[in-house]
Amino acid sequence: MSAPIKSRPTKQQMKLLVDLLALDPQLMAGKFSSTFTSKLAKARWEAIATQLNGLPGAEKTSSKWKKAWQDTKATAKSKAAAIKRHSNGTGGGPPCTITMSDVQLNAIAQVSDVAVTGHTESSESLVEIVYENETFQLDTSQMDSELVEIIPGDELLFEVPDASYQPLDNTSITPEPLVSINPEPKISQRPNLIKTTKLKQLENHNEAANKLAGIALQKLELKKEYYAKKIKLMDEQTVTLNNINNILSIFFKSQ
Repeated sequence: MSAPIKSRPTKQQMKLLVDLLALDPQLMAGKFSSTFTSKLAKARWEAIATQLNGLPGAEKTSSKWKKAWQDTKATAKSKAAAIKRHSNGTGGGPPCTITMSDVQLNAIAQVSDVAVTGHTESSESLVEIVYENETFQLDTSQMDSELVEIIPGDELLFEVPDASYQPLDNTSITPEPLVSINPEPKISQRPNLIKTTKLKQLENHNEAANKLAGIALQKLELKKEYYAKKIKLMDEQTVTLNNINNILSIFFKSQ
């Protein structure tokens, strides 16, 4: 009895799928023209399906592999957009926990020229994250400088008149008693407040910026790999054309 066929593609199959589409921008864009027809696209998808089914893992038709690519692309774009929204938030909330797999990072790097940064015909824009010029530090210089400080042990003397005192004549006057009051010390100060919300916002921005930087770096690496493969393919095609040219030259000389 043959082993059951897996329906879920392996990481190796999905990586090869994205790599093959990276080498075929017309098929990735899916826009038909006079030089790229639906019949030609179907034939290319059939060729891709043959290569993917040759690997251990799932076996799918060309339409199923096309659906797997569309689902991966949609998921990658959704996660990238969510990370971008979180980085543009006001802060104060929980840190961003969205993660992207290597295949999703590879996919978003291929489609980000249109889906994230803009049209492919325009010059590539720079991602710029601007922070407010804020300094998060404890500043006690803004406290009130003129505070009344009462040191324990000092005595404050107040004159308290005695209601029962009656002078007998103009020459015999007893001074009014002095009452000693030793109050409890009262220290007035303003609490130093740290702007935890702003600090949290900065942490969230830094985390989101690191994720976007990682995506951008992954994109550059994938583009580098793509162009290396493309140059290699062009070199192989050049060698093939030269061989054909040599064969034709020999053939015509022999006539």
